[in-house]
Amino acid sequence: MKSLIKYMTVFVDRSVDPLSEQLIRKVVPPSATIVPLVDGHPSWIHYWEATKGDAALDRVSADVKPLNRFTCFVTSKHLACPDVSYALYAMKVPTLSLFADKTTDIAMSPSPFFSDLATLQVAGIRDAIHSFFTFPETLGRLFVIEGGDGSGKETQTKLLVARLRKEGYRTETLDFPHDAAPSGEVIREALAGHCGTLTNLPKGSFALIYSFNRFERRSELIYWVQRGVNVIVDRYTSANFGYQLLNVEEGDRKDAVQKLINFEVDVLGLPGAHRVAYLQLDPLQALMAILQDDTRRELDMYEKYTVERKTDIMNLFKWCCTNLEGWTCVQSMEGDAAAGTRIPREVMHETLFQLWQNEFVKPISHKEEDSAATQQQQRE
Repeated sequence: MKSLIKYMTVFVDRSVDPLSEQLIRKVVPPSATIVPLVDGHPSWIHYWEATKGDAALDRVSADVKPLNRFTCFVTSKHLACPDVSYALYAMKVPTLSLFADKTTDIAMSPSPFFSDLATLQVAGIRDAIHSFFTFPETLGRLFVIEGGDGSGKETQTKLLVARLRKEGYRTETLDFPHDAAPSGEVIREALAGHCGTLTNLPKGSFALIYSFNRFERRSELIYWVQRGVNVIVDRYTSANFGYQLLNVEEGDRKDAVQKLINFEVDVLGLPGAHRVAYLQLDPLQALMAILQDDTRRELDMYEKYTVERKTDIMNLFKWCCTNLEGWTCVQSMEGDAAAGTRIPREVMHETLFQLWQNEFVKPISHKEEDSAATQQQQRE
């Protein structure tokens, strides 16, 4: 299959045997840069720290978008080795381990960047190399669930992810803001009011912090999209729109939205959203849901907004659904928006699934995988 990867850099650890390295050179595109870590650089950590990222990476043209670049590390070491841990957790570089012992029990948190014979579900090193360096013709897609606090974003995200995985779709998920990222603590402090109120904080400062919070998960998002995965996210770039448009004239809104998108997609290199669903829930109903949620911590700045302010934000998100491509408003209430009945979560889920069913990247059949592998072997 034709890959959308335009620039590839492969770091090959000295632990990889010559035959495996030869196979890698046959499988990757002719334009790929192969960097063997030989005696001069005895380990991945030593090499990366000594070169601060390798001159080969510096030659990548600025015109090559992050989605079209792929940098990886191939080793015969197992997950517990320092080099492998460094690649996965410090540098967030996709890593293929050819270590053949599937019984090794490594008590470490899983990384989306790690592949070995077990995770690839293959029997031998040859098949692992083929599988790792085979990319789908169709990129993955980001599907975003937006909505105010109490609207059920988290619940609907979990239901959708569970169903897609059950039906065989390659699916991953993230929620934002991401608390574990360095900026997550800054966001928590700001939302708790420890950095001032929303009225005296510099205009746009919150939007910038949230943007960098998403940037800190860029590596995962790009890797999943490159692998043809459906990524379901609870909030994304679009979460900024309703708040940043509060003081923008209606005629200037589209330009303001485009600037927010350009910053995150073109400057920060985040993948753009394919579809956005806004779960519309009346602010009073949302407040009732929040107060009934005994798992929720103390209310943050946004949750303490007045009903009038929250209504203004809701109306701006409704404007997005009417005026922006790929947006859909999904009603959360039956009957009167303020006094009606909350639509059951299962019904909401079915609405979302039907809305995007034809947009999800379809699973690759075993027949297609076998055909791609056969074609690759014939090219060798």
